[in-house]
Parts: sequence; structure tokens; C-alpha cells
Amino acid sequence: MAQSYNRMSGGTSLTHIKWLNSHRLSPRSAVYGITQFSDLSPHEFQEISRQTNFLNNQENIKTQLKDVPQKCDYRDKNVVTKVRNQGECGACWAHSIVETIETMVALKTKSLREYSVQQFIDCATEDNKGCDGGDTCAALVWMAENNVRIQTLKDYPTREGVGKCKEKTPQHGVSILGNFTCDNFVDKEVQMVRLLANHGPLVVAVDAKSWQHYLGGVIQYHCDNDLNHAAQIVGYDLTGDIPYYIVRNTWDTSFGIDGYLHIEIGHDLCGMAEENIFACIVSPLTMMSIESDVKVFNSDNEDLSEDNRLSVNGVLGISSRVQNTIEQILSTEDPLDKQDFNAVEYINTLFPSEQSLSNIDDVLNRMKQKIRQLDEEIRVVVRGQNNVEREGREALESARNVITQLANRILEIKEQAKQSEQIVNEITCDIKQLDNAKRNLTQSIIMLNNLHILVEGTDRLQEATKKRQYGQSASILQGVMDVLKQFERHRHIPHISQLAEQVESIRTQLGQQILEDFRNAFEGPNARNSFSQNQLQYLAEGCLAVAILDPKIKRELLSRFVDMELSEYKALFQENQEISWLDKIDKRFNWIKKHLVEFEERFGRMFPPKWEVSECIAIEFCRITRKELAKVMTNRSQELTVNLLLSAISKSTAFEKLLSQRFTGITLKESQNELKLGSDKSNELKINPFWGQISQCFESHLSLYVEAQDKNLSKLIDQFVEEHQKLSKTEIVVSEVFATSGKLFTQYKMCLVTCVSLSNRQPLVLLSTTFQKYLREYAHRVLQSNLPRVGALSSIASLSNTITNAANTREGVLSAASSAAGLLQSFLKEAEGGVKVLSKGELCQLEKKLQEKVDQTLTDKINMSPELDIFHGIISNCIQLLIHNIEAGCESAFNIMIKTQWSAVETPIGQSSYLTSISSSLQQTFPYLRDNLQEARKYFTQLCNKFASTFIPKYIGHLFKCKCLSQGGAEQLLLDTHTLKKVLIELPCWESAVKTAPASYTKTVIKGMTKAEMILKVVLVPHERVDPFIESYIKLLPDSDNNEFQKILDMKGVKRAESTQLLEAFKNRPLSKEINDLTSNSMSNEINSDQNNDYESSRIKRLEKLIKKRL
Repeated sequence: MAQSYNRMSGGTSLTHIKWLNSHRLSPRSAVYGITQFSDLSPHEFQEISRQTNFLNNQENIKTQLKDVPQKCDYRDKNVVTKVRNQGECGACWAHSIVETIETMVALKTKSLREYSVQQFIDCATEDNKGCDGGDTCAALVWMAENNVRIQTLKDYPTREGVGKCKEKTPQHGVSILGNFTCDNFVDKEVQMVRLLANHGPLVVAVDAKSWQHYLGGVIQYHCDNDLNHAAQIVGYDLTGDIPYYIVRNTWDTSFGIDGYLHIEIGHDLCGMAEENIFACIVSPLTMMSIESDVKVFNSDNEDLSEDNRLSVNGVLGISSRVQNTIEQILSTEDPLDKQDFNAVEYINTLFPSEQSLSNIDDVLNRMKQKIRQLDEEIRVVVRGQNNVEREGREALESARNVITQLANRILEIKEQAKQSEQIVNEITCDIKQLDNAKRNLTQSIIMLNNLHILVEGTDRLQEATKKRQYGQSASILQGVMDVLKQFERHRHIPHISQLAEQVESIRTQLGQQILEDFRNAFEGPNARNSFSQNQLQYLAEGCLAVAILDPKIKRELLSRFVDMELSEYKALFQENQEISWLDKIDKRFNWIKKHLVEFEERFGRMFPPKWEVSECIAIEFCRITRKELAKVMTNRSQELTVNLLLSAISKSTAFEKLLSQRFTGITLKESQNELKLGSDKSNELKINPFWGQISQCFESHLSLYVEAQDKNLSKLIDQFVEEHQKLSKTEIVVSEVFATSGKLFTQYKMCLVTCVSLSNRQPLVLLSTTFQKYLREYAHRVLQSNLPRVGALSSIASLSNTITNAANTREGVLSAASSAAGLLQSFLKEAEGGVKVLSKGELCQLEKKLQEKVDQTLTDKINMSPELDIFHGIISNCIQLLIHNIEAGCESAFNIMIKTQWSAVETPIGQSSYLTSISSSLQQTFPYLRDNLQEARKYFTQLCNKFASTFIPKYIGHLFKCKCLSQGGAEQLLLDTHTLKKVLIELPCWESAVKTAPASYTKTVIKGMTKAEMILKVVLVPHERVDPFIESYIKLLPDSDNNEFQKILDMKGVKRAESTQLLEAFKNRPLSKEINDLTSNSMSNEINSDQNNDYESSRIKRLEKLIKKRL
């Protein structure tokens, strides 16, 4: 710094400070006052900066930066070191670079360390002048090109001024591998903010001349772009009215805001965008640095156990597995080189057998040759060692001489160092005393200056308040409040406490004064209908002042103004006025629309836009309208009709939608707390925040709508009954889906959609109860009445009229099946354009959808289980009717089967006629039923399962009716049973693209028809020998009983005496354990003991082959 001090006089400095403060743009603008630099001349102050100068406005910063965090401060991440004090050394360029390197290292390593600024001052001499200024870009270029590693502050401490460079290329520290930028961001400050948010802090060259008197706030003016200083940007803030950078300075924490200052974004203030540096990548510490750090850590923590001490491998993350791999690569495979060499094992390896001893001479020769080779290598090494030892002695002697000379020189330097240290200590003590005195004096001057500003600001605020200069009062009040925060810790001082109370008193007075002015302007005897531009400007400045005062003042002001604006509406639409009834509700909405337009034209500019006064008026209008409509509907409930109610609701919801398009709903929180909205209305509120502001009052009267729907559904059910009664008198035709079910579900859809749009609370519960009522009515009066009861005489008669009269032809069977299937589809199929919740007639979906739509607190009140049981019962009856019709189609075939003389059949002759009739009937009926029930696959599966469960036992019952079977007759029936089994398995997929029958149905068929086959096989077994017959019977039919055994004997035509003997033997059969032992033996071994049995067995096998061949 130059030695000629042309200091500014105190008056000149204060005049300049006042001039700076007089141009504040807003309460958050920068505040200037007495600082530690106020006594310096502009030239002296510029000497401190010393940034060499080598080397505007945007549209809307916040709009362009929506994709980045609105606030970023790297101090919050604990990656910013403390604020330094560069003192009188103009090395701001070195400080800003080192600060940024420290932060980038901390971001990468999660460890914050301080690095040496002095190393830059001493060593970065290319294009830099140490304490007389420098260039940040040139310093980083020097660091990258020379691969310089910056050492820590501990290894290279700070001293006064410029010293000799200790080591220009140290072996440890951190380095920048050329990964930095040095750019100009004029008119591109959005990119600067993105760099700060996404990468890290920036080094900036700035114009710091106007910072001499800076105390706090956001700098918005008086800052040129004549670059003379360097600093670091550590963050930004876009949340307030003025977006600003957070800039870290190097003038100690007593400067500005604890060593920091705020500069507005977007105007290239102070040349912030002229020259920016960002260091992207910082290399990790070198191996030497890691070893040094490990040693220091272990020495500082000697009390740690051996397991908890650090190692280089541990720091570097080298695992034991990697270490073993390295040892394996460097090791030799020669067993002679191993420490655990075993001579016996080695010899056994060389000579594994006696024959291998024949080449022992060759092995000995190779070993002797290797020994001679090793001896020669040892001699060479020994000779070399002798030479090295001699040379080492000579070098050692020379080194001793040099060390002796060096020791003498060190003693001399040490003595000189002691003397210098003593001098330095004395100078340091003096400097510390002066520094403390300067610091204390600076703080005192700053506090006195703040106190002066506070006192002067309080007086000016009081004067402006008395003169009702609200614009000036708002500006002064914000500054006074900011300065008053600086004295928060000194409130115990009586003078400070008195000033704070005085400021609070002025704030209260100012608020009451503004309220009084508004009252006089709009409500008093001098109230006017029209205002001049000056009067509106006067009231608008009052609103600006209110924004700084207690929020209660703002709420009271808005409440009074809104009540005044709606006073005419309250008078016009009183509940005793005819215009207040629901049929004229649109006049209410027309009035508020017109009034809001007039308000915007008259007073729109008077209030700050953030107050949303128009929205406040609209919300209060909705609240008043909601309460007034509720009173009117309660008092005139006899005049209320459904159409009038729905019309009013429709107009109200349309108006609420219009409000949501006009306003954002930001002021609606308090109003929504008054409404009892359903818990499931969050989606509606997100789309339309005004939902329910008026229409909520109609919910208590929606019972009228439910009663009307009850009447409509009652008429609809009566109409259905009448239609079906007319159809019953006409001739039976092939039935389709009942048209009445589609009409019913369509009506349900209309009711449900309308009710959900009106309310999701108690009215929806009442509507669900109505739905249940008429589902039961429809089931009993329409469906059940058209379904003949299976098993009753009337049902048989009705079936005979519709089925049997067709002479058991294919058309008759299909007509009956179609009638039942059509009734089944009445509530299985979905009518065209039907209700989504009743898709495919699944009534449980209706219950689920109602529970989803209704308020969660009322979910348990919706239960349609009884109705589901009723419909399931009707479905079961329909399925049973279909099965009865199918069996009726097979009855004639079963009669033929019983009447056939099976005793006269000698050999199987192919498929029997009765089986052809049964197969034809089933194969014609099932595809028709499947096609009609394709929309309800599960009911077709249920039909198949029930059919198999009833048809197979009936078939077995008819088998038992076939008496006195001959050998050929039993074989013919067995062949027919095999064929019928295949027909039944393929029946659900007959003439269908689907080739797989339901698994449950297939299992039932196989089990039932296998039993029929076993019965016929038992018939084929000879009964002359009792015990073998009983054993075969138990093996084929292990679960049989005495009654079934008797029926099989009747099929065989056994005489009474033999039958009695066989039955007695069956009753006295062995226990289950003995039966298991018998069944575990091979049947062929038992039958081969007798030639007759062997003959019968061969007959059965030939019959099975014949069946397989024909199938």
C-alpha cells in the first residue's frame, strides 16, 4: 500500500454515506455507514483490493430459474471456512482462489480443511505481484500448467507480506488438473446461478469502491464495473422480492453482514458477471500426503487400540483379498524358495515310484548344475557388495564432512533465528495490541453509526407519520427495523430499550392512522363515490406501509373494506325479499360479477397485487350467499322442489368453476376450514379450489332428490312387472337379455353420477339404501316371478308347456335352455352404454364403487351383502333349471338303456343307440349355452360343475338298473362308458376355439366316470370263487358299501343263494390293514394262480385295447 495517506475528513465521509443511503430503492436495499474502512481515502481503499483488471440486464430472473432451488447457501453444508482478513496485503486474488479450492475439496472429500494463501503469494509470481495485486485466472493457469499442489495452512502458514517460496512443486496437497473455467457472464447471469446451484462456489472479480461504507442489505445501485477486487460467491437467494448473490469478502467478520454482503442478481452490479472462475475438479491427496496424515493421526491418538489404528491400505480402501493377490503375483512357484520347504515331500515329488529312480543321476546333475549357478550368482553379488561397501565408506566420510560444516552453519543460523524471533515477538505483540485497539474502535464506530442512524431514522419516521407521508414512512420504517435488529443483544440498555418502545409506538400510531384515513375516505361523513388520482395514490402508499406493520392491521383493513363493498348486496338480497329465492339465484351471481369489474376499475391499483382483494370480496360473497341461502331454504322448505333445487345447484357449481378460473384461491384456507367438506374431495379442491363455497348449503336438502329417485325407481319397477306380464301371455320365443335390466342399470348410473356430483356424504348413503331396496324389488317381482321353481309340480307343468311339448326335439331343448339362459343373462350381461360400476352384472362392483365414492367416515354404512345373496340364489336357480332341461333331453335315451336286453348281447358291436342319443343331445345343447354365457364365463363353469355332479350319479343309477348282464353286455356297457367319459370331458369345449375344459369340471368327470368303469369291471370278474372276487371288488371299489355290493350282484344276475353267501363274505371282509396288504401285491400274481381267472383277465385286457383303438 502506498505510504501517503490522504484520509477523508469525518464530515466528507458522513456526507457521502448520507448520499448513498438517500438513494435506497426499497426497505431491503443496502444500508451504508461507518466501517473500519471509512477513514481511508478512495485511493487507499483501492490499494487493499488490488485485483488486476484484464478483461447488462435480464428480463425476469425468477421466471428463468424455476428449475433450480430457490435458495442455495454452501455455508449450510459446512463446506465454507471462516472469513479471513487480508489486512493491508492486497492479495484478495489469492484468498478467493484458496477459499474456492477449500470448498470444492470439502464437497468431494466430506472434510473441511484450510489451505495456504501464503503459498500463492510467495510462489505464483507469474503475472502476479503478491500483496500488490494479481490476476485470479493467471494464478490458476500457473497452478495447472506447473501441476502445483497447494499445501495446507499448517504446512505453509501465513506471514506478513511476500516471502521466499518454500517449494514450488510440493509432493503433497491438492491440485487442479486444468479443470476450471474463466468466463464472462454479462447478460448470462442465469448461467451463473445454475453453476452455483449445480456445481459449487465461484471466484469473481468485482468493483469494490462502493463497499467502503457497506453495513448490510442488498446492493442495488452505486456500484460500477471497474474491476479492482476479488471475492467468492457462496450462494444466492431467490425467495424474496430482490434476488441476490451471497458474496464472501476477505475484510474480517466485522465488515458487512459478518464478513459477507448481498448483491442483486441480474444487473451486472459491481461487475459481478465480468470475470467468473469455477474450479470443477480437485484431485485427491497424493500417497505421501495420505501416509503423512496417517502418521499424524496415529501419533495424536496413541490411546487407540491396534485394531482401531489407521493404515495406508485402510485409508486407500485396499482389501486383504487384493493384498493377497499382489503377493501371489510376486511370489515364485519353486518349492525350493518356500520358507516351509519339506525335503521328504520334495524328494517324493521327484521320485513318485521305484521306476523313477532310474533317472536319479540326471536329477543329481541338474541339481549340481543349479548349485554351481547359484554359487556363481552369490560370488557376483558378494564382489559387488564389496565394491559397494568401499564406495559407501567413501561417500559416508564425505557426507560426515558436509554434515559437520552444515551443523556449524545451522548453529549460526539458529543463533540469528533466536535474535530474529525475539524481535518478531516484540513486533507481533505491538501489532496485536494495535489490532485489538483497531478492532474495538471499529466496532465502537459501527455501533455508534448504527445508533445515529436509528435515532435519526426514528425522528424522521415520527415526523413522516405526523405528516401522513405513508410512502416515506414505509421506506424509513423498514430501514429502522433492520438497524434495530443489530441492537437485539443490547435491548437491556435503557436508551436502546426506549428507542425500541418508541418505534413500536410509532408503528401502532401509524396503523391506527391509516385505518382512520380509510374509514374517513369510505365510511365517514366525507366519504366520496369517486376519488382523484392523488387520493388513490395516497391510500396506495398507506397500503404499502400496512404491509410492514402488524398483520392484524392488514386483516382489519381488508375486513372493513370488504364489508363495505358487500353492504349493498346484503341489503338487496335479504331473506324477506322475493329476489332472494332460488329461482333468481343467477341475479346474485350477476351482481357480484358486475361489482368486481367496477371494483377493479376504481380501486384495483390502490391495493398491492399480493393482497388479492378481489378474491377476498368473492370469498366473502360466497360465505354470505351460502348462509343466506341456507336460511331461505329452511324458512321456505315447503316451496322447495327437486327441479328448483337441482337448477340452483347447477348454477352454483357453474359459478364456483368460474371463480376458480378467475382466481387462484390463495386466500381460501380459512374459508375451507369453516366448510365441512368430505375427506375425499381433495381432488376436486385441487382442480376447483372454490368447490362447495356456495353449493355446500344444498346438501342438507338433497333428501328431496333421493325421495324423487325413489318414486322414479318405484314407477320403473311397476313398468317392468307390467311388461313381463304382457310377455308371459304371448307365445314363448327364444329369450335374449332382459331389456329391463339395462334400463334399471342405466337409471342407477344417472342417479349415482348426479348424486356424487352433489354430495358424497349422507345423501349418497340414502341413495345406496334406495338402490338396495329396488334391487330386491327387481329380483323378487321381475326375475324371481319369471323363474319356474325346479322340482315343483307347477315348474314341471310350465316346463312341459315350454319344453316337453316340442316332442323332445333339438329345437325344444334349445328353446327351453335359451329361456333359462336368457333369464340368467338378464343380470349377467351389461346393457349397451350401461353403468360402469355394474359391468357384467357384478353387483359387488356397485357396492365397491359406492364405498369408493362415499366419504370414508361413512363407508361402513354401505353393505349390499343381502342383495348379493338374493341374486346369487336366482343365478343358482337358473343354473339348476338349465341342468334340469339338459337331463330332460337325455331321459328317453336312459329309458332305452334300461329296456335293452343286455343278457342277450354276446360281443360288443360298437357304440349303442342310447349313447348316440345322449351324446347328440349334449353336444347340441352345450355350445348354445356356452355362446349365450360367454360374457359370464364363471357361471358357465359353475353350470358345468353342477351338471357333472348330477348327471354322472344319474348315469351310474341307470347302470344299476341294467340287470342280468352277460359277459358281452357288460363289455358293451364298459365300451359305452369309456366313450361317454371322453364326450363329457370334451363337452365344454365342443365346437369352440378354446380347447381346455375347466379343471374342476374335468376332475369331477374323471372321478365319477372312473367309478362307473370300475363297477362294470367288477361285473366282468367271475364270482364262482368268493375270496378272489371279494379281493378284486375291494381293489376296484375300495369305498363301496353293502347296498352298492348288492346292486352289482343284481347286475351280474347272481342267484339268491350265491348272493347271500357273497354278501356275507363281503360283510366279513378283512380289516383295512389287511386290505392294504392285499392291494399292495400285484393282481397278476393272484390271477395267474388259476387258469379261469387268467382267461377272464385276458378278456378284460383285450376289451381295453379294443376301447382304446376305437377311441
